[in-house]
Amino acid sequence: MGGSDHERARDHAQRLDAKRRRRHRLHCLPGVRSKQHPGGHLHHSAGHDEQGALREGQRSALNGLAKLRWFAPFGTAFAGRFVATSLHQVTRYLTDAEIREAVQQRVSAHLDAETQVLIGHSLGSVGAYEAAHRLARPLPLLITLGSPLGLRSVVYDRIVPQPPAYPPQVHRWVNIADRNDLIAARPDLNPMFGTLPTGAVFDGGWTVHNGAKPHQAEFYLTKEQTGRPIGEVLHGNQLRHEASAG
Repeated sequence: MGGSDHERARDHAQRLDAKRRRRHRLHCLPGVRSKQHPGGHLHHSAGHDEQGALREGQRSALNGLAKLRWFAPFGTAFAGRFVATSLHQVTRYLTDAEIREAVQQRVSAHLDAETQVLIGHSLGSVGAYEAAHRLARPLPLLITLGSPLGLRSVVYDRIVPQPPAYPPQVHRWVNIADRNDLIAARPDLNPMFGTLPTGAVFDGGWTVHNGAKPHQAEFYLTKEQTGRPIGEVLHGNQLRHEASAG
């Protein structure tokens, strides 16, 4: 490969990197903002424990990258930036009480007695899981997509409540992951959230194939495994309304 070919490949990787960064920010729950210095640089306030956990999570994800044929052309530098960006966002949420509470207040404002389904992707799945634990009324369906909830040192050991448990107001929880999704490094959450409440259903290990973009939200949302449980809940709700109206 000549010098110009190397430059084109590098420029292509950089453009993809920038695109992924912009897209991932869009997937965060409303109200999530990164703390910044006046000059616009990101400020990460985590201490040594947080930094150690983050490095451990990055190493695990990067080891997984080496096995993915589609990621190989972009090189380890691009892979490292992708993983670091994703895990830093999660770490900020879990270690900054102000950000966490702002996210939870924003989510809570959209949940009412008519809410049938709560869906969270990536970092949003962490916020959705914690929001489900705050509910004082039943929620028919919680769906988590591409979720990092199974990352022990980075996420699982820091979510609320501790020890992590199945949200008591949730009737059914469906977790869906692409096996090549590095953020959902542990796709099967079934053994990690304790004993289920009576009557609850936990489909914690459903897997899908999103092709070359395993973490992209749109690919998760268009899968049958995502749409089917939503349709079942909404159809059941419609039947109840028709029965009560009759």
